[in-house]
Amino acid sequence: MAASVNPQHLYLTVCHRHNIKANTKLSSILGIGGSDTKTLDLSNNYVGTEHGFQCFTEVLGCLENLEELDLSGNYLTTENIKELVQVLIVHPKISVIRLNNNRLYIDSGKELLRLARQNR
Repeated sequence: MAASVNPQHLYLTVCHRHNIKANTKLSSILGIGGSDTKTLDLSNNYVGTEHGFQCFTEVLGCLENLEELDLSGNYLTTENIKELVQVLIVHPKISVIRLNNNRLYIDSGKELLRLARQNR
């Protein structure tokens, strides 16, 4: 997506399309930093279930300047990690991902290993 996309507007639109309540913290951060956001700290902030997380990952792709992502303590599932890896494999700049304090299992680890191998 082009850098001219307003990430906050995109996030709110996608949430509305999925009939999901937007995450207030995420919406606020996107409104302040816009597409120039370099660090996204969503630690201990439940981004959402399947559709809620999907709304987040749709926006993640347009944050082309994002370098650090902290999703620690977000109750992430293996399905969330699979979806996240799909976005991060093609993301141009993210080099730091924090996933502490999530109940991640072997399949999540396999997905993260796949991401590491593809982004050497």
